[in-house]
Amino acid sequence: NRMSWNFRMKPPRVAEGGTKIDYSAFSAPMVLPGSYVFVLRVGKEEHRDTFALVHRDQPGFTLADREAQYRVAMRYYAMQEALSGTVEHISTRQEELRRLSERLSSERDLRKLEAYADELERHRAGLLATRQRSIFADEQQLRERISEAYSQAIAAEAPPSNVLVERAGLLEAEVAKAEQTTVSIFLKYERDFTRIQKKNMPTPRP
Repeated sequence: NRMSWNFRMKPPRVAEGGTKIDYSAFSAPMVLPGSYVFVLRVGKEEHRDTFALVHRDQPGFTLADREAQYRVAMRYYAMQEALSGTVEHISTRQEELRRLSERLSSERDLRKLEAYADELERHRAGLLATRQRSIFADEQQLRERISEAYSQAIAAEAPPSNVLVERAGLLEAEVAKAEQTTVSIFLKYERDFTRIQKKNMPTPRP
């Protein structure tokens, strides 16, 4: 049997629930030169070996360039994972609201939950493509813009451009703002949500 490795790490978690596939979920940055451990497990047996990856300078691509490229790529990698966590929190709460709404008899409480769910959905719709505008689902939101830059950062063995570096800072600020907005929405409705949840808890069976 033969095994191969493309010298890339595990792809990032990306925000789910949009209208189009995010192909950056299948790609990852190339690891840096260094020593690595190979582990093969067969049944209860484990075999280990070490090997080294060595950088070879190319015209216009030194070890310093590779390290700079890796740092920028990992900034976008971290953005993907952070946004994924934010969208997951939103989706989880939306599902909780949906289930709780199904048990309500109070129109007043139902309107409060609907307002909460609507605000969360408007926020989520600004974080990833949620509408199919064409057969290509060409809507571009925060996730799509991060993925576009991330793909550029990991695609070629070349030093990162100034534009890519500057864009990383701008998108990092947007990711942080998205998380802050999520927390603000949660806090805005938390008192009513907790009250309604307690009032409509299923009666325990004897």
